[in-house]
Amino acid sequence: MTVPAPPDPHDPLAPRIDDPGFYRRGWWRGAPRSAFRRPLRLTAAMLLLAAVALGVVVLLRSL
Repeated sequence: MTVPAPPDPHDPLAPRIDDPGFYRRGWWRGAPRSAFRRPLRLTAAMLLLAAVALGVVVLLRSL
């Protein structure tokens, strides 16, 4: 078995313990969020999809 190399202390992209954002909860860890955020995004995405579909139908009818 090989032993992994120790982390480079001069690597600027390596996570550090003294970094205040290192332990901060983010969206990938299930941070608390508004109950209306997801339904609003879904509604906006569906409206955008409907607008694009309507635009395609209008463009195809004009040909």
